[in-house]
Amino acid sequence: MTAANVIRLLDLLCGDDAFREAFSSAPSVAMAQHGLQPLTVAGACMIAGELAPKEEFIRVRNELQQQLARSSVFSHPHFFEAGAIAASLAMQEGAAAA
Repeated sequence: MTAANVIRLLDLLCGDDAFREAFSSAPSVAMAQHGLQPLTVAGACMIAGELAPKEEFIRVRNELQQQLARSSVFSHPHFFEAGAIAASLAMQEGAAAA
């Protein structure tokens, strides 16, 4: 995912209720509709739990931006579950350091 698209995705997740609703039910489709990445397979990435609240995204935005910019394709929907963002990022950083 490009750096510009990572920023746009986080802007939407931090402040756009309509996008957040669409993203909660079909992340791949919502991102394709906003031109963030091509639609590969609808439903390919899903959020198992509840989408994190805006405040949680705002709190860890910089770390998420760095992690998402490392991937060319969005493949981390588990990062966006309520109450799990910081732990997912820490686990990813620990794996990268090993």
